[in-house]
Amino acid sequence: MSSPYTQASCVACNEQALIPFGARLGYTYYECRACGTIQLYPLPTWEELSQTYDEQYGHAGHIQDGPGDRNDAAVRQYQDLADLLLAYGIRERVLDCGCGWGGLLEIFQKNQIKAEGFDVVTEMVSHCQKQGLNVHFGALETLSAEQPFKATVFSCVFEHLVTHESYLQQCHRLLAPGGLLISLQPTARFPKWVAMAARLGRRSRPLPELHHTFSPPWHTALFSLKGMRTLVERHGFRLKEIRLPEQQRDTGPMRLAQESLALLNQIGWPIFKERWPLSPCHTFIFEKIE
Repeated sequence: MSSPYTQASCVACNEQALIPFGARLGYTYYECRACGTIQLYPLPTWEELSQTYDEQYGHAGHIQDGPGDRNDAAVRQYQDLADLLLAYGIRERVLDCGCGWGGLLEIFQKNQIKAEGFDVVTEMVSHCQKQGLNVHFGALETLSAEQPFKATVFSCVFEHLVTHESYLQQCHRLLAPGGLLISLQPTARFPKWVAMAARLGRRSRPLPELHHTFSPPWHTALFSLKGMRTLVERHGFRLKEIRLPEQQRDTGPMRLAQESLALLNQIGWPIFKERWPLSPCHTFIFEKIE
């Protein structure tokens, strides 16, 4: 009998332990049996995605359609990130990586945190600039490290990347010694559990969307906690802590489900910490050490 494993390496731990997890919209997600990360295989290239992002992402249905709805839904997450920076004593030289419609930058402004951002979607960058936000269009590689940043922040961005190692190398280049790499992102354990339950344990059945969680080609990888730590620490960072972030709040019936899950998480996380299985997202805080 042939092995179900591919010869490809996991994007997180580099082990050749990928096994099919499920298909959606013509794409297939694979699970790494070594670290638990779930990823598209094959991963799309940046060349394949770049034009699609610029032309479609803002209105593709993956996120709330328009800056007002998107920023309102995520405002609790944004404030949570601002509070995190303030708790670490960071009030300036912050880079919002993939700033979207600028909601996080606006919250930083309200909290007197001096920050700038960049994005690859022309419409989003234009919107931010019209709001008076300091936002650049283009790749992370184009930014200067002449004045190093104290923190780089990824807010629901890391799961979209296809060149993870390049981004980590660039963050390392741009950060001052001891600077923080902060990433709030959906992780693998909770959606895996829900997807398996919804399919009655049958991986051959199509994956449910799960409120845009399994959303190809936009979501390329849902990292496990182990996989995220393994990947980032290979690039000159040390994990400081993993936090339970605030959840988004949508409208309608979904809001009730989000409120209920948030309440469960507030009870379970303080007791079980990283072993708690019901958090859809985690916030990782890494420190530059080299």
